[in-house]
Amino acid sequence: MNDMLKNQAYILALALLLAACARVQPAGPGGEEAAEPREITLAQPLVAPSTKAFAGEMPLDYSTDESFGVFALYYPSGNFAGWETTTGAFPYIDGAEFSYDSSIDDSSAGSGAWSANPGYYWPKVGKMTFAAYSPYRAADASAAIAYTAAGLQLTDFSTADKGPEQYDLMYSARVYDKADCTGASANYDGIDLVFRHALSSVHFRARSSVSTATIKITKIVIYDIAKTGDFSENVDEISPATYSSSPVWDLSGKATYTEDSPLVVYEDNSGTAPALPTDGSTFIPIGSALPIPQGLGSAKLKVYYSIQLGSADPVPTVSQPLPLSGTSGTDPISEWKMQTRYTYSLILGAQQIRFSVDVRGWQDGDPIETQ
Repeated sequence: MNDMLKNQAYILALALLLAACARVQPAGPGGEEAAEPREITLAQPLVAPSTKAFAGEMPLDYSTDESFGVFALYYPSGNFAGWETTTGAFPYIDGAEFSYDSSIDDSSAGSGAWSANPGYYWPKVGKMTFAAYSPYRAADASAAIAYTAAGLQLTDFSTADKGPEQYDLMYSARVYDKADCTGASANYDGIDLVFRHALSSVHFRARSSVSTATIKITKIVIYDIAKTGDFSENVDEISPATYSSSPVWDLSGKATYTEDSPLVVYEDNSGTAPALPTDGSTFIPIGSALPIPQGLGSAKLKVYYSIQLGSADPVPTVSQPLPLSGTSGTDPISEWKMQTRYTYSLILGAQQIRFSVDVRGWQDGDPIETQ
């Protein structure tokens, strides 16, 4: 069957399937039953693993200000047996944007759920398997986004050039074999999605080691790291209805941040940079970024700051390039791993910068300190 005939067959099949799928409403004045289509909606997604979100990271309960892209595979009978091998299956939703709508009555979580515009509706028979990515605007930062047997695929995804403009790219676990066309309930419980982080999270905090001077950080940049990469969720379909994946990034031949065009983690453009604490123990947050997971063999950090002694004019200073890799005893920190948070604690003195690194998964765990 050629592609045109195949598409026409899909459209005809959907029209027949949707025709009789309705939610039965209370009887009207004349005793007749009113019916309306049953729209596909998604309840508030969760973000795993559960932990307190830092700046730029998506909180455990998905933000109602954000939208995500949805994929759904429809099959008229049986259960899921592979994204490309389930008998009679074809894509029903192909990356459509789902946004929060407070007017939706979702009985599982009260008012509000995510839906598409125009909406998608449940078929009369059959089941669907769902997957998603977040945020939907990641499509603008990628040459292509697709969903295959190997799961989510992003081609040439690029992170923004400024830390505050970056976002928490995520992919969802699949939700298998869902159907809702019984008419048994006036309220539909949306599909429950669980998102996982596809990037690393890097945070900087700082303090001063000089009690007789006022030190202010005006800019932090990092470079000699990847800016663009190809992401594959790398789903394992050996047991099709059990979700398992080993996500990977391919950075071969991709664009990088350079010393001349770095990733700007933080920049004070208003002249209101705070003075670093001098009590010897208190750190203040300075900036953050959500880079692509990668090795740190040549990755560097550069800090721009000013030092002011008494009432003298502040003296602008730029650090020497500092390596972003480190060690904890004999254990190297040689890469930024996916779904892992790295906090660099900078200690600025009159002549040098020292730092330690606190490494955590996006869940509670023991820190690894390096010096």
